[in-house]
Amino acid sequence: MRNAIPVLAPSLALVFIGDAAHAQAGNAAGLAVDARLTSLSTALDTIWVLVAAALVLFMQTGFMMLEAGAVRTKNAVSVAQKNLLDIAFATIAFAGVGYMIAFGLSYPTGYFGFDADLVFLNAIPPETISFFIFQVMFCGTAATIISGAVAERMGLRAYICLSILLAGLIYPVFTHWAWGTALGASPGAFLANAGFVDFAGSTVVHATGG
Repeated sequence: MRNAIPVLAPSLALVFIGDAAHAQAGNAAGLAVDARLTSLSTALDTIWVLVAAALVLFMQTGFMMLEAGAVRTKNAVSVAQKNLLDIAFATIAFAGVGYMIAFGLSYPTGYFGFDADLVFLNAIPPETISFFIFQVMFCGTAATIISGAVAERMGLRAYICLSILLAGLIYPVFTHWAWGTALGASPGAFLANAGFVDFAGSTVVHATGG
């Protein structure tokens, strides 16, 4: 029996080493699967956000047809033109400074965000591009709400200037108050910090447009 112990020791050592190697291989495989699942989940989340943004964009078509059909025939083309131009200029204004004001970090004594890296999306992280696309669609919708109220009552140039002002300043400030913590803590987002919840833009978009 004593002679058997030296013989069994190397065998047991090999068994333990094999079990450890097998466990490490299993852990590596598990980590690889987790990484693939995380990547897939991120991709699906991004696709869903982009689909939702596309649905919001199609609201522009509905607004345009509704407003063009509600005015006199001679003004239908002008109203449709405003609906197409406001989303274009609102996108430029929001990308230029509006996104920074809405989602940049604000100071405790401030009521809007500021981050020079977000001016014209200069250093926007790749993972937040889909978030920007979704938010700019909401901004364009807020601008379009105004077009129905001023149909046949405002010239094209004045309306474009109003759309730029709304998308570059008015809408982003209110957005920061309500959604300013979407990308990180922000002391100036007092509504969000107080627990305010806006379902699908029902307050931020429509109240600002109204």
